[in-house]
Amino acid sequence: MPNRSGRFTLMDSLRAIAALSVVAYHVAPYAGAFRNSITSAISAQLSSGVALFFLISGFLLYRPFVIAHGAGEPLPSVRAYAWRRFLRIVPAYWAALTVTGILIAPEVFDRPLLFYGFAQIYDAGSVFDGIPLAWTLCIEVSFYVFLPFWAIALRGVTRGRGSVWRVEALGVAGLFGLGVVWRAIALGSHNSTLNTSVNTLPAFMAWFAIGMALAVMSARLAEGLPRPAFVRFVERAPGACWAVAAAALAVNAWVWDRPYLGGATSDLEQMGIHLTEAVCALGLMLPGVFAESGRGAVRALLAWPVLLWLGMVSYGIYLWQSAAIQGLKDLTPLPGDIGDPSLWWIPFGFAGCIAAGALSWYVIERPFMLMRRLVPRRPSRAIPAGADAAAAHVAR
Repeated sequence: MPNRSGRFTLMDSLRAIAALSVVAYHVAPYAGAFRNSITSAISAQLSSGVALFFLISGFLLYRPFVIAHGAGEPLPSVRAYAWRRFLRIVPAYWAALTVTGILIAPEVFDRPLLFYGFAQIYDAGSVFDGIPLAWTLCIEVSFYVFLPFWAIALRGVTRGRGSVWRVEALGVAGLFGLGVVWRAIALGSHNSTLNTSVNTLPAFMAWFAIGMALAVMSARLAEGLPRPAFVRFVERAPGACWAVAAAALAVNAWVWDRPYLGGATSDLEQMGIHLTEAVCALGLMLPGVFAESGRGAVRALLAWPVLLWLGMVSYGIYLWQSAAIQGLKDLTPLPGDIGDPSLWWIPFGFAGCIAAGALSWYVIERPFMLMRRLVPRRPSRAIPAGADAAAAHVAR
């Protein structure tokens, strides 16, 4: 549950876990992950941090809209929402994209509108160009644009306060179904346009919808409604949720046999991996939504100050890791060939990516975020007084 400032503080630690897992995914080959089948299988699952990022975005960004809807208040200011999303995402991304273009991706400057405009996912040959991880950011930005229109549409079809929660539940269920069906069609299609759409928002909508469903459940609890048995179980046994997440990763590794840097052997396996990654992300995230207070190893880990700080700088870690890893290859005596791995890549790889992320936060992201006050938010129960000051380090 949120603290007095309205923030879900443990989400910062979950962002850190997501960002570090993706760093580990890219560092693993240089550290010798391919030396045996077990480490290779485990390394292939570390990109599941992307699913966690998407669920977190669906939850945190949709919750203020749901709170306002449930309370019968005006929806949050779309103008303020767009301004805050711009400041949080765009300046740091453009800076990282420019440096990455100079170091390793000159194609950025050949088609600047494509890359600086978050449009590379709509060109089949450019999805993984520029900052290789930016395809996920392009999907996130698409979701940012979609979200207020969705909230406005649901407000339009609601008939009285009594139907709010039914409309919200049916809405997120519909989005989940749309995401699953769209992805299944895109994976199996021989149409180039549909096939390319597997890397766009509709094909990942199921992940965002799960986060949005958690926002609906959390907003209902904020109205003082009784806590369902499911929520009480999460509060009592957050470790069980993480056990489910670990089991989901094991299924991806040894049932679906997900390979590193490659698709599964069939469309069915790829759909299985997509849904199992969602289960993993959901299991990791639940204690941060419903079990923030109390004791236990999971909550203690998520409240660890170091992990919270890493979550604060996680966006920069995510953006700069490709450039940081390339810089380590070029500027240090570390082996630069995956065929000549070194365990030194583990400390140096993580340190380089974290240092780049911290520099991004303190030099670029934080100064721009101070400009949020130029477009004030509409007061709301979802955003208590003083929340801006307490949330000064909110990440993606």
